[in-house]
Amino acid sequence: MRASTSFQLGTATDWPFAGDFDGDGVDSIGVYSPATARALIRTATSDTVVTQSFAGLSGVTLPATAPCGRLKCLLIFESATQTWFGLSASGVIEKRAQFGPIGFVSPLAGHWPRTVGEPSSGATFATATLSEARIDAASLKRAIERAERPGLRGVVVIRGGKLAFERSWSETPELGESVQSVSKSFTSALVGIALRDGLIRSVDDLVSTYLPEYFIAVSDPRKSRIAVKHLLTMTSGLQISDEGPTGWAAALDAPDVIGAILASEMIAEPGTEFGYATAVTHLLGKIIERQAHMSLTEYARTKLFGPLGINLEGWARDHNGLALGGSGMVLRPRDLARLGELFRLAGTFDGKPLLPQPYVTAVASPQIRVDAVFHYGGQWWLREYSGHGAFVARGHGGQLIAVIPSLELVVVTTARPNVSVVESNAMLDVVDTLVADVAQAAAP
Repeated sequence: MRASTSFQLGTATDWPFAGDFDGDGVDSIGVYSPATARALIRTATSDTVVTQSFAGLSGVTLPATAPCGRLKCLLIFESATQTWFGLSASGVIEKRAQFGPIGFVSPLAGHWPRTVGEPSSGATFATATLSEARIDAASLKRAIERAERPGLRGVVVIRGGKLAFERSWSETPELGESVQSVSKSFTSALVGIALRDGLIRSVDDLVSTYLPEYFIAVSDPRKSRIAVKHLLTMTSGLQISDEGPTGWAAALDAPDVIGAILASEMIAEPGTEFGYATAVTHLLGKIIERQAHMSLTEYARTKLFGPLGINLEGWARDHNGLALGGSGMVLRPRDLARLGELFRLAGTFDGKPLLPQPYVTAVASPQIRVDAVFHYGGQWWLREYSGHGAFVARGHGGQLIAVIPSLELVVVTTARPNVSVVESNAMLDVVDTLVADVAQAAAP
């Protein structure tokens, strides 16, 4: 992208930006004015500056990559929700949307200020050759070649607890990625630890037991019947979709995020219908934080990431300070593989129980049908790959942990998280096919 000293960046309240706004592969630079909801844009191939309305910026997929220094730099996430990420003057990433600042801190892997620590020895794996891991090398090579495309960041294959294959396409492999909704499966592990610690007595407990102030004036009796297990299985009955400007986005913009989630209308009896909602995972985080009397991030680092030897580089939080239970963790592929191994081994790490085995069995088993391919467990998806049952953590853009117990196999993929919904679905199809191919290559 060419720079120009004559290009004015606007006033101090405007947001500079860079990225490919229409998906044509040509980067642009410009400045967006929140006051007018319009942007001045110049492409990398032209000196002409054009004015465009915010609503007209479609196909947004790429984040800015130029160093921002101390400027407020606009970074792009996706056009489907017309969401903007920007670096504030205080040096933290903020999320802004068409309807004003949402105001929660959200990390963007590789382009946000943080201290990257060295992973402890627990984050490493013993290695095995493909032959030792009983994986057909030629079949695996063909599978990787079929899956290799722009946006794929990393692939890790663990068999029998040993690292059999690892490849990175990232320019900064030492940095983690925003693993999006794969975070939900980590939160599921935290619920298991909270059960072990007695912070949550049972998944059958009502949510109102732990968050009573939000149920004082409940008008729909179904809401009072929501239990912890309904949050885990995405069967709360709450109308709080991830899509569009209402629902989850509106809750994040509310003064009390948890209150806004629980104020949502009921559309089904708890436990009867699947309704994917990041917001209900956020409720799980709130319950853990309240019961632990410490921040969710601190609890996670102390009880889960520390024992697993994982360096949690960052975790997005809402404007009330609560980490986003359902998204926003920044981790490396091997970190994801470590969680996969923990669940493959029924909650045991390094020979010691970390999660209750009955809990792991339950959340990694089908609890409700989603569609012709997927069931859902407890913040894990259930499906088959090449005839082998698997439980899977899935995240926007192509983040994935697939655990196939019958093959002692864990397959991890990471991909560019900052893409449109269409691109995300396409990449998830690609990595699902890759997992099926790896399973075939590892078949006994």
